[in-house]
Amino acid sequence: AQAEALGDERPPSVQLLHDYLREEYGYPGSYKSVRKFARARYGRPPVRPFRRVETPPGAQTQSDWGESRGVELGDPDGPTTAFAFVMVLSHCRKEAVVWSRSTDQLAWHHVHNEAYRRLGGVAAVNRIDNLKTGVARGCGPWGVVNQQYRAYARTLGFHVDACEARCPEQKGKAERRVGVWKRLAVAGRAFRGLAGLQDGTGALLEG
Repeated sequence: AQAEALGDERPPSVQLLHDYLREEYGYPGSYKSVRKFARARYGRPPVRPFRRVETPPGAQTQSDWGESRGVELGDPDGPTTAFAFVMVLSHCRKEAVVWSRSTDQLAWHHVHNEAYRRLGGVAAVNRIDNLKTGVARGCGPWGVVNQQYRAYARTLGFHVDACEARCPEQKGKAERRVGVWKRLAVAGRAFRGLAGLQDGTGALLEG
């Protein structure tokens, strides 16, 4: 009905339709099955144009986690999982990558400290996902920022800007950089602990 009412305009996403069917009617099918039906009936929707948005220096950073499994850090239990925190300055695309063994609240604050140190300062806004160490409940502009993270942000003087749910394009600069680091040949390689992994990453960034 919405597609017919909108005419030539782009209709709501299939993902929203799938969520609606599941919540209201208990639909057991997959997202792909709904997409297949929608495309057979309505065809592919017109491409929605996006305007490239640039920010002034020091206005915004974008942050995200990446995960690498099977990393050899010299642990007695063998290969482990390492997490790469990526922070990107939106204006110049300068990035900082900080490795961690955990993604808990303490690690979340620690990797921020290290990233800001590498970038040389704190931007006015940090755009993040709706992870629990950043957002306690809700999501996006309507989300409630985690109490510990809110105190941390207030101390350092930046505003927390959470993305809307299922909108990775809202922090596309960080998403792209995380994709690059996920493809690094880290898994299966041996490093002298987390510090060795960090040194190797730093050398790549400087090169």
